[in-house]
Amino acid sequence: MANLVRVILMIFSIYSTPLLAAPPAGSGQPPSTLPEITYEEEEILIPDGLKQHWNEMFFDTPEPWFLRDHEHLTPFLNKSGLDPKQKEELRSYYKTSISSDEYSKIPQWLRSDMSPVKGVLYVPNSIRRNMSQDFLQRMYYYQKHSVKAGLPYYFFGTDKSDIWKHASPTLTADQKIDFEKNILTVEGKLFFPVVPASWSLLDQDTKDDLLFHFLVNQFSMVPFVAIRNDGDILKAANYFAGERDPAPLIRYLRFLHSKNNGKPFEISAAKLLHPFIRKSIHQFSTCNGPNCFNASRNVGLGNHFSFEFSTGDALLEDIPKGYRIATKDEPRRPGDILVYQNSQTKIQHSAVWITDKVTFTKMDYLN
Repeated sequence: MANLVRVILMIFSIYSTPLLAAPPAGSGQPPSTLPEITYEEEEILIPDGLKQHWNEMFFDTPEPWFLRDHEHLTPFLNKSGLDPKQKEELRSYYKTSISSDEYSKIPQWLRSDMSPVKGVLYVPNSIRRNMSQDFLQRMYYYQKHSVKAGLPYYFFGTDKSDIWKHASPTLTADQKIDFEKNILTVEGKLFFPVVPASWSLLDQDTKDDLLFHFLVNQFSMVPFVAIRNDGDILKAANYFAGERDPAPLIRYLRFLHSKNNGKPFEISAAKLLHPFIRKSIHQFSTCNGPNCFNASRNVGLGNHFSFEFSTGDALLEDIPKGYRIATKDEPRRPGDILVYQNSQTKIQHSAVWITDKVTFTKMDYLN
């Protein structure tokens, strides 16, 4: 791609102040008047093939348990109820450090802020199933209070019947024992953790509800562009082309206008955006597979994008190859990347500018 595209770098400090923004380079300045854009609320539906894949397994890694101190590992193993061989196997999964790539693959609701953490233990399902119910309860209490990690996503009830209604009707006798063991009491409340070891025990409706819950949005504000005349065509093409040559969009919109006998019409902005957005809209979940950093990187790659898990550091390494930091007051255009950092300059999130009301991130518009 000959033209440089833009990056918007926003740093979330304690003041949440946007610091840097950029205009396009080499393709002309943004139009002085923007196209007329309206918004419609649209329900997000998961494609059937993707839903089937997620129903089989919804997690990228074994369940992580964080430890506040290296010295806690041996007492933890001694209280686990495992036999000596399983204890040694579990000890082999202990890590004293975790890469940003590994950390990013942990579901957000399980993450610790890492400041009190000295190590992490990835617990295979085959080993977790041999731990006692009492030990699981103690471990989740430890996760919440000692290392400040979130509890697993869960559903709760006032009695066990509230939990059992989420069980698969096809559970075997052994699976029923597993399900019962995962009905835990923490701080006086019954809850059932949704983790890799318990996912296969849930009924289909519960899985579908959980999958839907973890979409970026359950409803999306979809932008539409009003086209009445050739002036609208030029404004829309110049705006939505971003750093790209607007000529193909001008030809496309003039064709549609002619096909509509010159009458006014509306077109979804997605059809005018970068190839990656057109092909991936409504395709990603918030937990698995290509993430926000991969989506942001792909937008500037034309048709040469790839679906993979990326890190924030990798995104920043790629930015100089086709993006530039720009001055603070220049206007936004579709294709700009926003990178969000916390007060410790750790990359938290990225998104792609679409309009002043929505960005694109991972699989959909984000209001």
